[in-house]
Amino acid sequence: MPQRHADLESRLPGMTTARSWELMVEVKRFQRARAMRMSKKLVRGEARWRGWKRMLDEGIYATMAELARGEGVSRAAVTVGLKRLRDYRD
Repeated sequence: MPQRHADLESRLPGMTTARSWELMVEVKRFQRARAMRMSKKLVRGEARWRGWKRMLDEGIYATMAELARGEGVSRAAVTVGLKRLRDYRD
């Protein structure tokens, strides 16, 4: 613990120790909130990717390029989304 304290003081010169710790706590809160937002985006993305996979499997769209045009996204987004879906399943 003393090592972390010394390291923090060197990165935040001229600040009181109490203020530097307050800033560090705020940074941690921000990082946790960002991680939560990212996980919610991932859940929404995964649902979208499953829908794309279903549409391809059912023959609604013949190709990924056709799917991208129909859904209004780039071909790269479809490719990456389906790859991520496959990676999460494995």
